[in-house]
Amino acid sequence: MRTRQRVSGTSTCIWIGKNNDTSTLLGHTAVNVKEFEPDQLKVKLELTPNRQQGWVKPSELQANIDVQNLFGTPAQDRRVTSKLTLRPMYPSFDRFPDYAFFENRQNSDGFETELEDRTTNEQGVANIPLDLKSYADATYQLQLLSEAFVAGGGRSVAATARVLVSPYDYLVGV
Repeated sequence: MRTRQRVSGTSTCIWIGKNNDTSTLLGHTAVNVKEFEPDQLKVKLELTPNRQQGWVKPSELQANIDVQNLFGTPAQDRRVTSKLTLRPMYPSFDRFPDYAFFENRQNSDGFETELEDRTTNEQGVANIPLDLKSYADATYQLQLLSEAFVAGGGRSVAATARVLVSPYDYLVGV
């Protein structure tokens, strides 16, 4: 493991390698650090159907965000932005630890797109259309990041949801 301080002094980067080999990427993540200010909203992002195991077909998947004021009342007419990320993956399942699952199709590098802004209704809910038809038929890890904005301001509260998405009825493991 080695660390490097950035010139600006704003962050520390960490590389973890085996036998001094740092050429293999283990994974990635994005972090956004901001000064603390108390939230004015509560958000709950839900992907349905909600499958803890297995996958969801793209045609079945829906997303909704529920935005409430801190007092528990619906946050009406709030702007909601969403960012959809699809990363190709070969799935693994806890029930089948000795099996590897592959596809016969070439996966791409994935997709990231900003979805059309939505506005919450009288109940503080906004439906977020995902429109996954335009992406290749493959197995993806879908991540949805949605932000609800306070009325008349630029502050927001965010929520993230993830699910495995595949157009197939069955996946064969070897």
